[in-house]
Amino acid sequence: MANYYATERTNYFLVNNEEGFLEDVQTFLGNHEILRKEKDGKTYFAILGDYENGQGLPAYYEHEGDTFELEWADFFKAHLAEGSVAIIMHAGNEKMRYVMGYAHAYNWKGEVKTIDLRDIYELAKELGNDITEVEF
Repeated sequence: MANYYATERTNYFLVNNEEGFLEDVQTFLGNHEILRKEKDGKTYFAILGDYENGQGLPAYYEHEGDTFELEWADFFKAHLAEGSVAIIMHAGNEKMRYVMGYAHAYNWKGEVKTIDLRDIYELAKELGNDITEVEF
């Protein structure tokens, strides 16, 4: 059986409270790398997925011995500055048997927009009817 390897990261975004954001990053994300970028006198942050184990950003976190699902919309709602949008892009494969990818955009109000690479199959129907999937 092959392992799934993901590449995942965010764009740069503004937060409303740097200290609170960094505390929650440590609580929910552990040792994921955080990037900082200064632009126009503001500090922007980006989160990188864990490239060492190929798993990307976490979907779950542990607290006091229990496991919880990490709700990214809630995480970003708590931390994004008004007007800022965080985007998570994900691409991965399992021994090239298939390739998958998606992107989620989150705003400071908790709203989410999503696209998925598999949406191409529906769009491809506009070009022809002999369409196979990108997988073994």
